[in-house]
Amino acid sequence: MSAAAPYRKSGFFNNKIITQDFVDWTFERDGSAYVVKPHIAERVEFHTANVLSPDLQKLVGAQDIIFAQNFLFHLKPALARSALENISRLTHPGSVLFIDGVDLNLRRRAVQKKAYAPLDYEIERIHNEARRARAVGWPYEYWGLEPFLTTRRDWKARYATIFIAN
Repeated sequence: MSAAAPYRKSGFFNNKIITQDFVDWTFERDGSAYVVKPHIAERVEFHTANVLSPDLQKLVGAQDIIFAQNFLFHLKPALARSALENISRLTHPGSVLFIDGVDLNLRRRAVQKKAYAPLDYEIERIHNEARRARAVGWPYEYWGLEPFLTTRRDWKARYATIFIAN
């Protein structure tokens, strides 16, 4: 998928965190659509694929940066585990994995199994920003997100959303 694919304003800019400066630096207007500027698009390659496909690694190959954001928690645990396993096959040493929107126990086990190193950069702020939308469901809904607790022994692996593959 081309990084220059257009984005329509109605669905793209509903996040109040996105600043106008970011939009101006990143996109060009094309009528009612926004297109990623060439200086960014030439350095980025996007792939869209089924994360549950056993052929995912063959279709996409190893990647430097992988975003698996806010879809895994909708899957039943067995499917989410399978998806995380497939995602891990896309990594190589030094790959950066962004994983959020998944059951915390499931993510922690998956990243520990692969010995991914959790980054603690802005870990609490990132967790709490994700929690703004999902905290209302915790602990009663599958999509709820628990509070950030540094009293847990595994807090970095549990709450990190950014990981480095070894």
